[in-house]
Amino acid sequence: MNPRTLPLLALLVIGVGYISIHRPLQTERADLTRQHTTLQEQARVDQQATLQLINDLQAQLNELEPRRASIEAALPRELNPSDTLALVRENATRNTIRVDATSIEDPQQDGDLKSIPIALTLHGTYGHLLDFITDLETHPWPLTIDTINFETHEYGGNPNLTARLTLLLHAYNPIPLDHYALGEGN
Repeated sequence: MNPRTLPLLALLVIGVGYISIHRPLQTERADLTRQHTTLQEQARVDQQATLQLINDLQAQLNELEPRRASIEAALPRELNPSDTLALVRENATRNTIRVDATSIEDPQQDGDLKSIPIALTLHGTYGHLLDFITDLETHPWPLTIDTINFETHEYGGNPNLTARLTLLLHAYNPIPLDHYALGEGN
C-alpha cells in the first residue's frame, strides 16, 4: 500500500459506511411514508363512515318525529300499583292462571319513563302460563319481562307449574318543565 492509496481507501471505507447506514434509513422513511398515507386514508374513511352513520340516525329520527305525539299518547301517563295489579289479575283470569303472590315496588323515574318493578308467583299449566306471558308481551303498555323461572314437582303430560316472574311495567311520564327551570335537570 502506498501513501497515496491510504486516503483513497479511507474515503472508500467512509463512503461504504455512509451508504450502508443511510440505505436502511431511506427504506424506513419510505415505509413510514406509506404507513402515514395508509393511516390518513383510513382516518378519512372512518370520518366518512361516522358522518354517514350520523346522517342515517338523523334521518331515522326525522322519520319518527311526526309520530312522536301518537307514540307518547299510546303510552300510559301515570302508573300506580292498583292499575298494575288490575292489569296482572285481568290477564291471569283470562288465561286461567292463579296469582299466588305479588310484590310491587315503588315507581322509579328514569328520564321520561316511570317504571314499576313487579314480582309474581303464578300457578297453572305450562300452556296457560305461556299464554299469560304472551298477553303481557303484546299488551299496549310497554313491559319488560326481566326473568322467568318455572318449577314443577309433578309428572305427566300437562303438569301444573309454579312460575316466578319479574316484570318491569313502564309508563311515559315526563319530568315537569319546572324541574328543569329550577336547575335540577342536570
